[in-house]
Amino acid sequence: MNESLTSWSTTTVNSRIIVNLALRALIILPASRRGRSMSARRMLWLLLCAVFFFCAASSNQYSTEECSDIDNLQPIHQKTRGTTDLVSNSRQIRLLQTIAHGEFVGSSGYESNQDGRSRHKITRGLGLRELSESNQERYTAILETRERVRSIVEESLGIGKLYIDYTTLSQKTIGGAHKAHADNCIHFFDTETHQAECDPGRVHPYPNRVAGSILYLNDHESGNFSGGEFYFADRANGEVSQKIPLQVGRLIYFTAGVESLHGALPVAQSTEDSTPEPRRLALAMWFVKDSQLEEYVPPFGSKIEMQSSSAAKPRAVNDPNDPTAPKHLFDIPMPKSVEGREMLQSLGAHLLSKSAGSWQIQSYNSDTLHVVFKDHTAMFSIEVGMALSEESVHSDTCIVFERHTDGKRPASLLYMLQESVILHIVLDELSSILLDKENAYFTDAFEKARITLPAKRA
Repeated sequence: MNESLTSWSTTTVNSRIIVNLALRALIILPASRRGRSMSARRMLWLLLCAVFFFCAASSNQYSTEECSDIDNLQPIHQKTRGTTDLVSNSRQIRLLQTIAHGEFVGSSGYESNQDGRSRHKITRGLGLRELSESNQERYTAILETRERVRSIVEESLGIGKLYIDYTTLSQKTIGGAHKAHADNCIHFFDTETHQAECDPGRVHPYPNRVAGSILYLNDHESGNFSGGEFYFADRANGEVSQKIPLQVGRLIYFTAGVESLHGALPVAQSTEDSTPEPRRLALAMWFVKDSQLEEYVPPFGSKIEMQSSSAAKPRAVNDPNDPTAPKHLFDIPMPKSVEGREMLQSLGAHLLSKSAGSWQIQSYNSDTLHVVFKDHTAMFSIEVGMALSEESVHSDTCIVFERHTDGKRPASLLYMLQESVILHIVLDELSSILLDKENAYFTDAFEKARITLPAKRA
């Protein structure tokens, strides 16, 4: 057992009480009676030995805490946090370490009290959908590891049957960090109770989460970085109270409410040599108790692409059984004279100026924008892709609009109304960029798109 882990381990409150009582009994036992009370002494020494072995057996875990507020709704008294090592075997971890920097895309699952800037630039991730489309051996390793993690968290926290809500393979590069937050509510520091409490006036995107976990997949040496440690924060002030040292295969698990405020310290460059590029890898998971909210696991290789002879990005044909598959809204053909990436950058900047705090504009990759509504019930994407056959006569490339949900709940009524409003704004801006007045086909495409929108043009 390594020294850093042993130094963090603790006994339970009951164990400490037993040790103290036993030692006191040994000290105060009168010398005149000790010779005649061998059986009592033997019993006390046996008791001490039992406590010693109990502590030794628990030395592979960090201290745990009790809380009556695990899901912020029902008071239950259970362990709220802990760690265990060697969760995944070395072969599985090596497979996950081989994923190249460029394969990671904009992360999700982290929306909470945090500043979104750090998530999408220097914290990136891969969900099951992306992983199912790459390497089969690696995908199998992910599925085996996530079930192992789920089983450990379920048994360790003892809050009943757990289902996986979301899985992401997270990559943090230099500067990647997370502020202290809860995973199922937006917290504030109450001036009366002098501790963090859930803010009932603010809606969290994942209120049903009851637990979360982080599995370290690399460390400072193998990742060529410093910092990046997961930490638990003091509920009274949000400051770091317990930092968990990095060790490959170490699992940290915790309940999702304000009793387990947590975050991650910034990843920093450890040496002047930035080769390989510094990064911290971890498997992040969240858990729910409702089986209806369980994450969809796509079969490997289920993605089918429609190819074209042009250089345009292929169009995916989604699995009809996938509840998370995006809903196609409409396409806008793109003149060959327009460069797709520049167009998206211009469109993203325009949307930022019009979002008024209701929308987050995220660059998912060089060919896609994600536009996320503040209630997180849905989002839509704008992507440059291959034109379908009926459009290809006029253009090889088009702009594809799709709506995305988590497959577990529908988009809210407020989202649907606001989506319609902002899509009219998008079409107005696109028309000024793309419109070829000499080709009626492009004009018709804009009008057809507007007809599909419930709200009227402003």
